[in-house]
Amino acid sequence: MQLNCKVNVVNRLLPSAGQSGPSRLVWSNITLTESKSSVIELSLATTRNKAGMKYKVTNNIEQIFSKFVSQGKLTLRFRQPAHDLCLSGEVKHMMKILAIIKGEDPQLKKGTLCPLLSNCANKVVIPKTKLNILSRADYPVTTSFPDTLTSLKVKTHILTATSIK
Repeated sequence: MQLNCKVNVVNRLLPSAGQSGPSRLVWSNITLTESKSSVIELSLATTRNKAGMKYKVTNNIEQIFSKFVSQGKLTLRFRQPAHDLCLSGEVKHMMKILAIIKGEDPQLKKGTLCPLLSNCANKVVIPKTKLNILSRADYPVTTSFPDTLTSLKVKTHILTATSIK
């Protein structure tokens, strides 16, 4: 399973060394894979780190903070390495990740979660949040508007005729 969401990786060992890590969310590609021995791995690739980090999920999660999963926020605390992954994205994606990690997902029970993928498939796509329609060619006819759209500007005189339907 692959999805794009915002991620903040917090290293829990840095405060004990008197350091602090970056505290901003970056767009990342998250891939959940399952090996033949039923070991689930989470692969995290960003635009800066295209090779990504791999986290073993099976028997490696210390705690799951899912209080705000209805708002699209989820935090996974790993034992090894001592990292917290703060995920922020669409609610349906966070619910799906939570179900897979807890072992409640029907895909997981069938054994049809993604097989191991190569790292070349990790491509981070930053979704469109703004759309400006300046001509008829800019209007998305064959596709729908993106779900992540927050701002839409349409030049008023390009759509002269409207349909009552």
